[in-house]
Amino acid sequence: MLDQIRPAYRQIARAGYVRISVGRAQRQERSRGVPMIKMILAVDSGNAIGWKNGDLPWKIPADMKRFKELTTGGTVVMGWSTYVSLGRPDGLPNRKNLVLTRRPYSEIRGQFGNVDIISSLDYVQRLNDQCTMGVGCDTAGVCFADAYGAPSQCPLNNEIWIVGGASVYNEVIDRQMVDEIYLTVVHANSGADVTLKHDFSAWKHFVLQQQKIGVYWDLIDIQNPTVVQPSPGITFVKLKKLS
Repeated sequence: MLDQIRPAYRQIARAGYVRISVGRAQRQERSRGVPMIKMILAVDSGNAIGWKNGDLPWKIPADMKRFKELTTGGTVVMGWSTYVSLGRPDGLPNRKNLVLTRRPYSEIRGQFGNVDIISSLDYVQRLNDQCTMGVGCDTAGVCFADAYGAPSQCPLNNEIWIVGGASVYNEVIDRQMVDEIYLTVVHANSGADVTLKHDFSAWKHFVLQQQKIGVYWDLIDIQNPTVVQPSPGITFVKLKKLS
């Protein structure tokens, strides 16, 4: 299976710097139905994710399809600028939308539709912990969290997706909130002006840098899907944090 990984990464793996598991995670899964915090993003070769006006520097059908298939039915967490850039008052359809902003309510009143406004990622972490602390949740999101095993409704869907923008991505990585990363590396330099603190364009280096602070990531999958010209080539990478 390692033959599917580019030679440079095989060398890193053989040197013992990172554990490789293509196709499955070598860590104990959480109880079935318990929410996990996942991050999904696309970066170009310059580690850029977009323009400051909210525009994306690319529209790649394969990447857009992957995003929709993965996040539909879950909870998406985004910053205010990302929300505004959608042009959808009710946020992304068929998903629970949490919009993070520290703007006063008087400033944003009337500017949002059927979404939940939160002022801190602590809200997401707290609700996630509320379910994780129990013996588990069923597929309807009902968690057994109290000392007597009494069920309580988990307020989040089973999959929590961090979808941008840059400040939100940076914070969840710095706070080590993320369990899985779904990364698209775009094989082009768009020249876009919003870049990330952590260099995901060099994701192997990111894994090694995280190891230095005691955070270990498992490579679960890597793919190079077929794209139609003039779209640039892309690589899908999935990383999972080891417990």
